[in-house]
Amino acid sequence: MRRIEATLLILVLLVCVPALAHAQTTWHVDDDCAPPGSGAEVDPFCTIQMGVDAASDGDAVLVAPGTYTGDGNRDISLFGRIITLRSTEGPDATTIDIEGGPTAIHRGFFLIHGESNETVIEGFTIKNGYLIGDTGGTGPAGGGGGAAIYIRDSSPTIRNCIVRNNVSETLGAPFLVDGRGGGIYVDGSSHAVIENCIIKHNTSEKRGGAIYVGYSQSAVTVRNCLFINNQGGGATFYNTFAASSVVNTGIVDNIDAIGFISENSSVILTNCILWGNVHESTAAQLRASCPNIPTVEYSNVQGGREAGVDGPCGEEVIWGTGNIDADPLFVDPDNGDFRFLHGSPCIDAGNNLAVPEGVSTDLDGGPRFLDDPTAPDTGNPDPDTPKLPIVDMGPYEYDPDDCNNNDVPDADDLVDGTSIDCDGQNGNGIPDE
Repeated sequence: MRRIEATLLILVLLVCVPALAHAQTTWHVDDDCAPPGSGAEVDPFCTIQMGVDAASDGDAVLVAPGTYTGDGNRDISLFGRIITLRSTEGPDATTIDIEGGPTAIHRGFFLIHGESNETVIEGFTIKNGYLIGDTGGTGPAGGGGGAAIYIRDSSPTIRNCIVRNNVSETLGAPFLVDGRGGGIYVDGSSHAVIENCIIKHNTSEKRGGAIYVGYSQSAVTVRNCLFINNQGGGATFYNTFAASSVVNTGIVDNIDAIGFISENSSVILTNCILWGNVHESTAAQLRASCPNIPTVEYSNVQGGREAGVDGPCGEEVIWGTGNIDADPLFVDPDNGDFRFLHGSPCIDAGNNLAVPEGVSTDLDGGPRFLDDPTAPDTGNPDPDTPKLPIVDMGPYEYDPDDCNNNDVPDADDLVDGTSIDCDGQNGNGIPDE
């Protein structure tokens, strides 16, 4: 009997150990390489697609800092693999420049092979994608929109990325579906997660200057994200039929667009900020149509329910607890700094119950739960963790030890290196509180 057991154990090890070893392989990509490369750290692949093609489920593909262009670094497909594709130094140091244009129709990623939430794309700037109409079928540049990322019947996790300067334009017959999702397009049965991302300066002619989410089987989760300075598409975030969840996200200062359109969608927006989005036909930040209607709670919506919401079912929007209509007091919105100044009504005003388990940092990577002792606790704590500070609205958490949120100890913050001087950032050397 012992011989049989020993034999079985050896067979199991022979089968499983190589598989486990392969499942933990790390592949390397570097734009400063000697082609074609083997994928080793000392001999990296030269293109991102080569790294993906070599990977199997459970592997990681690490991309070194640099700017990645040309074939193999655009129209990237992950082919349903459960892998982590990650830059080693983050989006400020690692760029996928699609180099698209009217005569160069390309996008960044084409995800249609059933990728799951365990498939992760992390730490890239994805820019300059360009689509005109439905670019044809199911090929690498196919589909009707999403000039940076196209997702259909797939549920990847997109994390810590900057999606910017991508364009999805319309085109006449025979292209019937086109111009949707300047930055990101999600359709089919998709449950993608988009977190800690900045989506800015994207353009769409039809629906969703920044992102389009469609189809009743989709339910996208967006959290800790910022949508700024996107243009057109009727709305910056266009959600039709999909039961999406949007948490701790700012949709602010977008152009020629309502902030959010919910078309027949039971979407839920919590701890969000919809502010400064400008459309020529309405001052509303949110538009809703029937029969399914959105829920808004613990969010700052410019104009409130009366002026900030319109549409065929605007009056039926579920206006939950904790919503406000008050100047968010951003640090420097003209220069893209949407963190909070001291005294912002968004501080300690969110709903802790809406923050998913395991989320502990904000869009800057700082702590997500910080208490400002000078701010009223207008939000909702979690009864299971009553000592946890109340979360702020929006993607950034205010640091009470950095009054003007500039990450620099200065006259606005400290007196003699110890006392806080926060009242209006007057830098008068007096601990005002």
